[in-house]
This record gives sequence, structure tokens and C-alpha cells, in this order.
Amino acid sequence: MIPGHLKNPSQNPLAISFHGLTGIGKSYIAQITAENLFKLGMKSKYYHEWSGPREFDKSYLKDLYRVSNKSS
Repeated sequence: MIPGHLKNPSQNPLAISFHGLTGIGKSYIAQITAENLFKLGMKSKYYHEWSGPREFDKSYLKDLYRVSNKSS
């Protein structure tokens, strides 16, 4: 799949998505993959890393999700 993708620039962009809890190595694996897939590694124009909390900040909703400690 990947070699064919690299040889045929007319194909759709290659997208790899890593999911999981904080601290399990998603960013580390993405960096290793980029370094081994592209000649310029993470500096390649084809590499872009998105971080959910950073790119899609929803901190303005914190009050909506806050758990109430009030006794009923």
C-alpha cells in the first residue's frame, strides 16, 4: 500500500491516524514513521501532525462537562 502510494502522486493523500490514551507513544510512533517514510522526515511538506486537544480546543465547554459535587 505505502510503496504504491509513494510511486503514484495522483493517488489520494496517505493518512495515518493514531488513537489512544495519553502517554502511550502516538506522537513517538508518528515521528518514527515520518523519519522512515520521507527523505526529509518530519520536515517533509507531506508530514503534518495534529493534536486533538491542541487543534480542536473545547476548553470553553468545561462548565458544561463539570461534575457537580452538590448533595441533593
